[in-house]
Amino acid sequence: MKKTPHLSAFYILFFLSTSGLLSCDKLVDVPLPIDKVTAATLFQSDAAATTTVLGIYSQMMSPYFNLTSGAVTVYTGLSSDELITTSATETTEQEFADNSISVQNDALQTKFWVRPYVCLYQINACISGLTESTTLSPSVKNQLLGESKFARAFIYFYMINLFGDVPYETSTDYEVNKRISRTPVADIKKKILSDLTDAISLLTPSYPTTEHVRPNQFTAMALLARLYLYEKRWKDAESTASQIIDANVYSLASDLNGVFLPNSTESIWQLIPTPTGYLTLEGANLIPDPSSAAPPKYIISHQLMNAFEKGDKRLSNWTNYMTLGSDTFYYPYKYKNANPTPDPAVDYYTVFRLAEQYLIRAEARTEQGYIKGAIDDLNVLRDRARDESVPQALPKLPYTLTSTQTTAAVKQENRIEFLCEWGHRWFDLIRHNEADKILKPLKAQWKPTDVLYPIPFGETLLNTTLTQNPGYN
Repeated sequence: MKKTPHLSAFYILFFLSTSGLLSCDKLVDVPLPIDKVTAATLFQSDAAATTTVLGIYSQMMSPYFNLTSGAVTVYTGLSSDELITTSATETTEQEFADNSISVQNDALQTKFWVRPYVCLYQINACISGLTESTTLSPSVKNQLLGESKFARAFIYFYMINLFGDVPYETSTDYEVNKRISRTPVADIKKKILSDLTDAISLLTPSYPTTEHVRPNQFTAMALLARLYLYEKRWKDAESTASQIIDANVYSLASDLNGVFLPNSTESIWQLIPTPTGYLTLEGANLIPDPSSAAPPKYIISHQLMNAFEKGDKRLSNWTNYMTLGSDTFYYPYKYKNANPTPDPAVDYYTVFRLAEQYLIRAEARTEQGYIKGAIDDLNVLRDRARDESVPQALPKLPYTLTSTQTTAAVKQENRIEFLCEWGHRWFDLIRHNEADKILKPLKAQWKPTDVLYPIPFGETLLNTTLTQNPGYN
């Protein structure tokens, strides 16, 4: 049985010592793993501290398909009504598609538990080292501490939405971490809010690099706006999203094929792919080999394909298809490259983008009764996606929509704009309490408790304080 990162120093040091680190725009050599011996050295100078913190993003974009490098898109796409796996022998993935995930599912443990906690170990080490350092220049210290606190909030946001209560670790002491029980979601949300508040105060609106690959103030605000939305703090969600939109730092990319490219005008935060031989791991996993006689490994469901409206360019730009005999298989195509290409990468993994802020504000405005403002935000995205060559394509939404109709329009726009992207559909079904209604007719083994993934068996075995989620005992 694999040991967990918070229980095994071996796993921490192995992952840290086998991953490269990001410099401002490129990969550089990995430094020594962060421990009590090396921490004092790593946080003595601005250059060393910067290299160490940038290693967080290398951990997120490791050569292994994991939560922060595309797995959350694929596996929650299978769990929801977005994707279907065509690999009958892949029982690990079929369990996600059937919503019958075994507690011993290897992907569950390695991709969604071990790797995030490896990242959190390094993040916590960075926060500790930065806080204790007295030799860093104030501006660099603030930037790096802000990035680290944002990164911790980011990973925990995904962990609680996937698992519910999880151990909240801030220490790098293995003896302390291995006895931590599951922390209530409500408490973790308070800690996420605190980290994001600190990050916003520490970071500046400017990026520390020419590309949007390191968080700035608006990156932390983007996650904060989403947190407020999930918490139904409508006024706060609207206000935070409006600050990002009204800053005029970002603009929607006029070409849908440019949304996920480096330096996209609407990207708020992107990650540079690190694996040798691939661009994004999402592209590598979703795009089929054109010379293959087999269908794509993951295909878009009929439910999602049928959700597109007439004349929506997102269908032709963000999906693609393969024809085998009389069968046509559609697959996600937001990232266009799967095969090895020369450096630099031509796809960046886009985490936050401006389009989400319009949708957050539209939903928040709808909930507050400001229908006209919500319609305006929805039409911004529909205007971009409309194919003017198609008669009566993707019509503008009228101000005469009722509150119920506008709510439905927000959900529809979210479904299409964020198709197969960072788990948006799965999380939306859960937070709107619609998972049972929509997924039960599609999934023979569906149970209401499936809205949370199980705690991996290996974790409950090694940490006896961990309890299991309902429905998996």
